[in-house]
Amino acid sequence: MFEGTSLYLTITALIIFLIGLYILASHRHMIKKLIGIEMLVGAVNLNALSMALELNVISETPLIDPFVGVIIIISTTIGAVVAAVGFGLAYWSFESCKTLNTNCLSKLKH
Repeated sequence: MFEGTSLYLTITALIIFLIGLYILASHRHMIKKLIGIEMLVGAVNLNALSMALELNVISETPLIDPFVGVIIIISTTIGAVVAAVGFGLAYWSFESCKTLNTNCLSKLKH
């Protein structure tokens, strides 16, 4: 099914996704969680690119479908916005609690 570059991109995307999922699940530090989320977004984008390359191998067209490129650009932009909002929330949390540990966030309710 997968051949050449597409196989390597898919395996790399899987490894990056698993590392991001591990970071997201195991750490309580807000910045590390944001890095894990960005790794997940990057892995999904890389996997979409590898699937587009695989479809080109099947149909024997020399170019990637522009629709896939547009979707990846939009996803990257949304990921950057999520990171900016997340860093803003982390800064606000640090100003309020003097720590970036996510356990401290329950104190912000009161």
